[in-house]
Amino acid sequence: PAGTPSARSRAASAHRTDALLASLAVHGAWTIPAAVRLGLSRQRIRSRIEAGRWILCAGSAYCDPRQADDIRVRAAAAQLSLDVGTVWGRTAGILHGLPLDDDGAIHMAVPAGRKPAFRIVPHEVCALDDPVRLGGAWITSRTETILDCIATLPEAEAHGLLAWVLTRELITVDEFCSGAQMRWGRHGAERLRTYAAMVERGALSVAEDRFHDLLHEAGITGWVPNAKVFDRGRIVAVVDVLFPELKLVVEVDGEIAHADAAKDRRRDALLRSLGFTIIRVTWSDLVRTPELVVDALLARLSPAA
Repeated sequence: PAGTPSARSRAASAHRTDALLASLAVHGAWTIPAAVRLGLSRQRIRSRIEAGRWILCAGSAYCDPRQADDIRVRAAAAQLSLDVGTVWGRTAGILHGLPLDDDGAIHMAVPAGRKPAFRIVPHEVCALDDPVRLGGAWITSRTETILDCIATLPEAEAHGLLAWVLTRELITVDEFCSGAQMRWGRHGAERLRTYAAMVERGALSVAEDRFHDLLHEAGITGWVPNAKVFDRGRIVAVVDVLFPELKLVVEVDGEIAHADAAKDRRRDALLRSLGFTIIRVTWSDLVRTPELVVDALLARLSPAA
């Protein structure tokens, strides 16, 4: 029964163990050697694991099962498990707030020879910037993380991420182009150089670059790429292409940069309230019916329109 002396003793013991864990955990994760050094017996540790109160989180580190899906806890667990290494790539991107899917692994930049461990994927790369401490892990800096992700993620994901970070000014065009040059010879360097040339021409995605090519080929002038729209001295939008004299906006929809449909509708309503006309062009339009895209735009630009 709950009120018996033995039950109260077990409850008090569990409370002391929880208190010890609170001082032991590094952002929600801990290792068995650290628990032993703190005074927990091997029997108590084993019983907690067998009861499912501790579960393996990443590498050799444990956590509360309620926190096992928290990427911050998994990153801390991975850091505890490796004596060297920096959280890198997709994992670092998520921790920096980039719109990336969590694949369940913790990606780490490590020296040569490191083998994969539970939920830890090692990558033999060298960080170019000093890492930063975030929670219980060392991770690559935001600028380096952006460049690493765009260089190494699947290309469709990298396309969208490039537009997302540049439109939100998380990295400047100059920083991106400089970083691309510094990665000569590394995995993904050729892709970074291709994208750097693209953004220097004013495009933030392959779709925008294709649209700009269409404009040039059709001899259409008077437009500004990635133009800022102001209202009462405040930037309210950055639009893909703006024809300032006509207050005509053309948005080239991508997978991530325009993924929030509700937000797009709110922004479109604001732009219309400021007197702008908006045309949306999709990737499918650009590759399947580019001539119709040009014809529709020319009709808008004609004096009669």
